[in-house]
Amino acid sequence: MSKTHNKYLFKPTALAISLLLPLSAYADETQPAAQAKAVELETVNVISKRDNKNLIGRTYGYQATESNTATKTQIPLNQTARSVSVITRQQIEDQRPATISESLNYSAGAFTGLVGAATRYDYVAMRGFNENMTDNILVDGQKLLSDSNTYSSMQIDPYFIERVDMLKGPASAVYGRATPGGVVAATTKRPLHDSYHEINLFGGSREHLGVSFDLTDNLNESGNAAYRLTGLFKRSDSQNEGHKSQRFAIMPSVSWNITPDTHLLLQSYIQNDPDAGYHSGLPAEGMVYPKNGFTFPRSFSDSEPSDYFKRRQNLYSYQLTHQFNPNWQVQSKFRYAEVHTRNQQTWNVGWADDQNLARSGGKTVEHLRSYAGDNHIKGHFETGALKHELIAGVDYQQRKTTADAAYNFSSIPLLNVYQPVYSSSQPVFNDYASNQTYRLKQLGIYLQDQIRLGNWIVNGGLRHDRVDTTATDNNSGSVSKWKGGKTTWQTSALYAFENGISPYLSYSTGFNPNTYVDQSGNLLEPTTSRQWETGIKYQPAGTLDLYTLSVYDLRQDNVANRVINGNYYIPAGSIKSRGVELEAKSQITPNWFLQGALTYNHARFADNSGAEAELNGKTPYQAPKWMASLWTNYKFDTGLNVHAGVRHISGIWADHRNTVKLPSYTLVDLGVRYDLGRLVPSLQGLQTSISVNNLFNRRYVSSCAGIDYCYYGEGRNVLANVSYRW
Repeated sequence: MSKTHNKYLFKPTALAISLLLPLSAYADETQPAAQAKAVELETVNVISKRDNKNLIGRTYGYQATESNTATKTQIPLNQTARSVSVITRQQIEDQRPATISESLNYSAGAFTGLVGAATRYDYVAMRGFNENMTDNILVDGQKLLSDSNTYSSMQIDPYFIERVDMLKGPASAVYGRATPGGVVAATTKRPLHDSYHEINLFGGSREHLGVSFDLTDNLNESGNAAYRLTGLFKRSDSQNEGHKSQRFAIMPSVSWNITPDTHLLLQSYIQNDPDAGYHSGLPAEGMVYPKNGFTFPRSFSDSEPSDYFKRRQNLYSYQLTHQFNPNWQVQSKFRYAEVHTRNQQTWNVGWADDQNLARSGGKTVEHLRSYAGDNHIKGHFETGALKHELIAGVDYQQRKTTADAAYNFSSIPLLNVYQPVYSSSQPVFNDYASNQTYRLKQLGIYLQDQIRLGNWIVNGGLRHDRVDTTATDNNSGSVSKWKGGKTTWQTSALYAFENGISPYLSYSTGFNPNTYVDQSGNLLEPTTSRQWETGIKYQPAGTLDLYTLSVYDLRQDNVANRVINGNYYIPAGSIKSRGVELEAKSQITPNWFLQGALTYNHARFADNSGAEAELNGKTPYQAPKWMASLWTNYKFDTGLNVHAGVRHISGIWADHRNTVKLPSYTLVDLGVRYDLGRLVPSLQGLQTSISVNNLFNRRYVSSCAGIDYCYYGEGRNVLANVSYRW
């Protein structure tokens, strides 16, 4: 990265720190002084501020009671006839995930260990499905529009996120194209129209160092305009020797209540990743089981010192909301995003002999530009005894990715695993030149009606999409296209008993047009999916506790499997996934919180023919059969918070043909947070915390994407943080 870039990216941080120094210190609202101030406010305001019902405001504690991810309309979770998990800001701060996907570690139905300790992308598999796993992230209700067919996938740092909602199962009736496992919806931090400031200094294992700040306040005395400026710098070494990660990011935003009924939000997110860490896999023979007594150390790297991955991304958006009257509202959203990536990587392609790995390499320069707009109207009305909540809208998504690549499949030196010697010269990539342009356009029209009749809640949604995808070989001029329409729908029914028990039944369909090509360069047919889900939700009266039991039957057709060494895809019939999920969040006592999750998933291939017929009845790789987790937090009256968790994963196959099964693993996480202001009043607003992931440094293989590409999970990771809030 050039000195010019360094200078530019450090300016926001220096400005924020200079702003911090002269400001008067206000008491943190969690401190006694702030509590005393809160007593003077009207009771209704205090309750409204801290009950997590404002889906775009601050979240408090671990429990959320409402979400709009399943229907685009705000509804209590215990009245939502789909399985939805919510991760609040407090949970993110205590667990310290490196990526948005890692924030789902303690949620039912989500598997985040697809590439082990690598943190370059937000990989997440839901309900046994892992393809397009970087392209199912929503940010503020809109698809992030990453391209999982290339290296051009965007990533938002968890520090900029207020909450994460995970909707499980097909979501195309709401969001258009989507993979069958579900969507992960992140909500960014917004201006609060209230004074809040924080600065953090943190450091830990593997030379991890960083600083972050979060500043928000009113811009004028009337309070109808507010700003928020959030920034971050961090760096760390990778678990694999010779690699590191580095990130600069800043997110300014302005909120303006133009009139009492009209609100405008302007946001931008600018991120530069000069280094993005190690991202490769190693053979199962040597990781899952020894090869002639040899086992790869966790720090082993099959990449060259000259390898790199650099990413710059910019996102700019607006959200305009107008309330016509108490019952009708219109909202318009638009986002422009672009990402530039430069990547050079060497990777293993299997054992050449008993001591050496064979390797290949590639070099790419990519540029992705995308536009996403969503305009809808929603309203409440009644027809006799029926109470309706209607939403109707149209959205448009467009993405263009150019990928200029070259490869070396013949002259990368072998790597001796006992005495690795890396090359000091720059490899030549001239075996195969690839210059591709991928385009995707999608126009969707959707209508949904949620009807209440007494304790019954019935939902019906219908959406039609027109999609145009092309893959252009810029060297040969050949173009492969798919153009067509698809109608998807969902329906559900839930009965909310007065005692807090809510049984439900839902059916949903999905589709996802491919930008994947086969060996001849032709686009594969779009995948389609459908799911039945039934379950019971229970929220005891007068509490925020929520217990959810869900049972699902999910099927995807026209599945695409990647041939890794060939860098193309082949059709693989269908995948059937059936399972049971149990999730519970409970405030046992005012000071003790407990969260648990249990997942059973049985996924298998079906309807394959020809050479792939042997896959029928087999389980896809990276689809665990069992996942279980337990997380707890205890808050002492002295200002000390102790939190701990345990995670268990089992039943993962290394390959589609199920020839190697990975050992199960159990991980323990631990952390403490202390409010120093409770100990020394003059330190009011100062907090310190330590989080330890994989406390016992368990060595494990988290998953494999085939026999030659297995991934070690992250070893013990300690991160300490000191924050000052006022």
